Amino acid sequence: EVFRLPAGSQVGTCLHGLLAGLDFPQAHGQQLAEAVRHALDSCGRLAADGQGPSLDWAPAVERLVGHALDTDLPLPSGVPGEPLRLRSLERGHRLDELEFHFPVDRLELARLRRLLAGYPRYRHAADALREQQPLRGLVRGFVDLVWRHGGRYWVADYKSNRLGDRLEDYGQPALEQAMQEHRYDLQALIYTVAMHRYLRRRVPDYQYDSHFGGVYYLFLRGMRPGQGCLA
Repeated sequence: EVFRLPAGSQVGTCLHGLLAGLDFPQAHGQQLAEAVRHALDSCGRLAADGQGPSLDWAPAVERLVGHALDTDLPLPSGVPGEPLRLRSLERGHRLDELEFHFPVDRLELARLRRLLAGYPRYRHAADALREQQPLRGLVRGFVDLVWRHGGRYWVADYKSNRLGDRLEDYGQPALEQAMQEHRYDLQALIYTVAMHRYLRRRVPDYQYDSHFGGVYYLFLRGMRPGQGCLA
């Protein structure tokens, strides 16, 4: 059962590594089963609360991956084209675990909050950050997945959060709450800045409005073809 998969960083790391190594169009049947077994063997046994270490999670992980690959990713309003499925992404059209770093000089949190205040979706993105001296240094991270589709570049971040034990627990209100509680909305802005700088150096005649598509947060446990579970 997908919802009964253990929670925590070990599971998240395992799923990220599995997805990064998959050939999405070929990830079904025996090939997917072997990839899942290899990933679980590499991660060690996944213990679940009160259920001991001997449970076989491979069938649940196979279902989770299949659902994630076959769920439609709707395009933002105003962007032409048909919804995309990860299943359709060929290896040559995607980048996995793209590392980025960019400098930050005198970033003041109060100023950041003022800038975000005009955007309802991001108004509270920096609220939980503590006031301190202006930040200096490098912002460094990894983007789970980048791909090109319809002339635009898109970003996806895989989330293995366990929001509940029913599909209904992964509805839009729960996703929005998780985004705010974990400051994923602020993380999405960081990814956007990183990709903007990356593309600006590599895409001829780059324009943000026409070349950058957006950021998807994929809550893997709740993804279902025909229903979706993303923010």
